[in-house]
Amino acid sequence: MTQLRTVEVGQRFRGLASTPGRWMPTWVVKEVFTSRIDGVEYARVGAADDPGREKTIAVSALLDPRLHVEERRAEHDSGAPR
Repeated sequence: MTQLRTVEVGQRFRGLASTPGRWMPTWVVKEVFTSRIDGVEYARVGAADDPGREKTIAVSALLDPRLHVEERRAEHDSGAPR
């Protein structure tokens, strides 16, 4: 049986580059919502290095291991900029 995964506010994801060695930004989930138009679940994400830079992406795309990987933050990391 397939386990359903969810996305939560604060989770961090990095896109996988189609070109090896290409830098890809880390995105932090700011909000998760279901569209009233198409019924799809979306996440509003902000760039970790520039929180004002935002985009909306389907949760299914964030959870697709061919497109993104979740970045696990160390437990002692408060999330504050260094």
